[in-house]
Parts: sequence; C-alpha cells; structure tokens
Amino acid sequence: MSKEYKAFRLWVRCFKVVDKNGCWTLRKIRRTKTVKKGTMTYPPGFKTGKKLQYKIEGRYVVAHRVWFYATEESREVLGRPNATVSHRCHNEHCLNPDHLVVEPLQVNQSRNTCTGVCLHRPKCIRDGNQADKTKFAAYFVNNKLVIE
Repeated sequence: MSKEYKAFRLWVRCFKVVDKNGCWTLRKIRRTKTVKKGTMTYPPGFKTGKKLQYKIEGRYVVAHRVWFYATEESREVLGRPNATVSHRCHNEHCLNPDHLVVEPLQVNQSRNTCTGVCLHRPKCIRDGNQADKTKFAAYFVNNKLVIE
C-alpha cells in the first residue's frame, strides 16, 4: 500500500463529515491561525476543480476512485472497458467506500433515473436506507475490496 493511499485514508478518517445517509464528505481545514477569506482549504494532496481530486502515484485522480487504487487487483477492475465508479447514494461528493461500486457505464447512468423501487444490485441508497449490501461486480465490505 503506497504512502499516498495511507495518507488519503488518514485524511478521510480525520476530516470526514457523515450525513443522514452515511455519506462521507470532506470538510475544509484552516491553513493559517487567523480566519480570513481564502484560508480554508482541503487537506494536503487534495485539489478542487469541478470535482474533488487527490494526488496518487504522481497524478490527480477523482477522490472517490482512490479507494480502488489500493491494490493491483482493483486497478485491473477499473481498467476494463466502460468500468466506472458509481455512487449508490447519488451523492457525487461521497467518499464512503461502502457507497461505491464499480460497474458498467450503462448501469451507472441508469442509477440517475432510479426512483421508488430499485432493481439495481447492489441497491441504491436513499433516505438513510443502507440495509442492502448485495454483492455485484466490485464493491467494499468493511473497507475490503470484494470482486465477483
């Protein structure tokens, strides 16, 4: 496990904010002792643009994909054609590994229209419902990557 990945895990653990659905978002930290405009930023290694990114192995990666960069096996899953990291919770800023799943692009896009009865495996997370952790493709259980 690389130093960058260990640092990422530490930053997320220390600075996460958990909402009612169990989503982890990263809060900003103060860069200086005084509070003034422009002093709040994300922890070292992170940068913002359209999406929160983290520097790992010399390049910036969208932060929620970093969980899948821990092992060669998981990188191989992401290298498959049309493989995307999908947010089961529909929160694009979520960093909770239990809310992320690697699946084909078409399935990922179909989650955007998911309302009411969910037919996805694993099911979407809405309104605090996290009971279903059905296995499918690649996903996390207790912070360990499971690949089917």
